[in-house]
Amino acid sequence: MGKRRIYLAPVVLFGTLALLVACQPESLPEPTAVPTPTASTVPTPTAVPSPTVTPTVLPQQEQSSPPEIELTFVPEYGSEDNLRGRVTGVENPADYQIAVFIGFASGWWTKPYWDSPSTSIAADGTWEADITTGENDAQAAQIAVYLLPTEFDPPLMRGEKVFPVELVSNAVTSVIVEREHEEETMRVIRFSGLRWQVKSSSVPVGPGPNVFSDSPENVWVDADGQLHLKITYRDGYWLCAEVIAEQSLGYGTYVFHLASRVDRLDPNAVLGMFTWDTDAPEHHYREIDIEFARWGQDNADNMQYVVQPYTSPDNMKQYTVSLDDGPSTYQFVWRQDSVIFQSTQGQTTLEFWAYTGPDVPPAGGETVRINLWLFNGAAPTDGQEIEVVFDRFEFIPPE
Repeated sequence: MGKRRIYLAPVVLFGTLALLVACQPESLPEPTAVPTPTASTVPTPTAVPSPTVTPTVLPQQEQSSPPEIELTFVPEYGSEDNLRGRVTGVENPADYQIAVFIGFASGWWTKPYWDSPSTSIAADGTWEADITTGENDAQAAQIAVYLLPTEFDPPLMRGEKVFPVELVSNAVTSVIVEREHEEETMRVIRFSGLRWQVKSSSVPVGPGPNVFSDSPENVWVDADGQLHLKITYRDGYWLCAEVIAEQSLGYGTYVFHLASRVDRLDPNAVLGMFTWDTDAPEHHYREIDIEFARWGQDNADNMQYVVQPYTSPDNMKQYTVSLDDGPSTYQFVWRQDSVIFQSTQGQTTLEFWAYTGPDVPPAGGETVRINLWLFNGAAPTDGQEIEVVFDRFEFIPPE
């Protein structure tokens, strides 16, 4: 609110001269004549001076500043120091809490812990948060801080790329900072005539969550041109593998030729062959899946076809597939109005399914991906490393 002054207008009072005339009754004797007064004998009325009125100025109404988060110390990239800050513009800091998240290229993570997702604020508005409770947290490129009411439970972030709507809508204010660092470049391999980026993460990310490695121990193409994906155990971590084609292919036939047997994968292992578009949540990320997985169950079906969202009752078909030791082939034909899945080994059709429901995604910015990961990040039940080999990938454009 701007300054406002109120002035009292001055008031001038003037003296008043009253002349009193006496009247005589007729019965009284004739009065003696009174000489006519001259100007010099009658005093001139003196005007009452106008009082001086000083304008009254009301005290200025104190303007409150909006709530703000000030970051008083941001650790350098690679440092394990704590993040410190101050909250201003709130009447009672005890009514609020701080929620801190660190960001990687793969997504956002709650700090300091999932079971302690908020930081308290001292009476003077200061606060301090440990943002390196994980082994690789010092390499986080971004830090996000939200000021929230104490009665709101901050959502837990486990690698999601977008903050939930309820977090943003309940935040009093927020701030996001980018720490200076050298941009990381993804390793690229060539397989079946395409360039594929190799996924890498320093902390567990989706799917799983798992740590993904771009090491040649986890992803490589051999002398015969075959692609190897391998789950390995190194330094106390299970490391998973994923490759992402750089080129978007659109409608057509996607064919995955496997050289290794995958019907007997560990119950916690998942092999995915799928399309994905990070920028298309409105189309369920344009995700079409062929997956070998038992989702942690020993006796469950071991393969499924999916057109997302899988929660729709007619969008997923699950099977139990038995293979021999020879190669096998898995494909889907993606058209504007349908997705047709088929699995074969030799001349034998193992499974076939045609989806023509309402969730066929339109082609867009999707890319084809192949990954090998652990369900819920759980270790293989037998404690052994897992390897899958692809002979080739094939894309056939529509006619």
